[in-house]
Amino acid sequence: MKCYILTRDFACPSSSSITWSLEPDGHNYSREEVGWHPYEDINYKNGRNTWNAAGPMTRESKEKLSKLWAMVRGGKKPHTGSHVLGDYITSPTESVIVSAKFVDVIGGLDEGLFDFTEHHKVWDAERNKAPWDGPFYFASVLPVLKSYDLDQSEIVKRTDVPEKYRGAYAPVGARRSVRASTIAGHLVWRDAYMRHVMCSEEFLSALKKLRVPEWKGYPVEVIHDWH
Repeated sequence: MKCYILTRDFACPSSSSITWSLEPDGHNYSREEVGWHPYEDINYKNGRNTWNAAGPMTRESKEKLSKLWAMVRGGKKPHTGSHVLGDYITSPTESVIVSAKFVDVIGGLDEGLFDFTEHHKVWDAERNKAPWDGPFYFASVLPVLKSYDLDQSEIVKRTDVPEKYRGAYAPVGARRSVRASTIAGHLVWRDAYMRHVMCSEEFLSALKKLRVPEWKGYPVEVIHDWH
């Protein structure tokens, strides 16, 4: 059994990130302009807008997000043949947009893995056009798992954080370990301690078949504790 942190492959010429704008040709805007910003204010069904956020976005957050342009930044080559834009980060926000084929193929592995929210305002800021013909979907990872073994991982609970980030863990070394008995049967999930999006070898294989070179898996030590 193998386990990975799902991360952006910065060496891939079509990898990208996402920022926000009120207009497709406009500048990145601050929270002060509209009083609400995806980086700070998206709420989720469970945990709302905290480190413990989980589940789909609330209806109110989806409505507010729908009014903004998702600006795709980076990429040395066009995203026409891509199925993913952006990558997963640890903050409670939306940072990944996927294609209809991703929804069909990867979402089809298990209906409980993602909440897909169609978004009509997506713009390639580098090329001044849509990344592909559409449609576009935000992909929120739904499962949350206490996957890291706290005794075998060099991470500690943070105490010097605002209320919003209570429960956050921070690294004090490089070691990350999970127990096989904890992650068995899971394909993709968000870790409850560090909020990394993690996945199994089966999930990485599915991404490879779909041809998603923009993401890669960073291996995590698996403690084989089967009895």
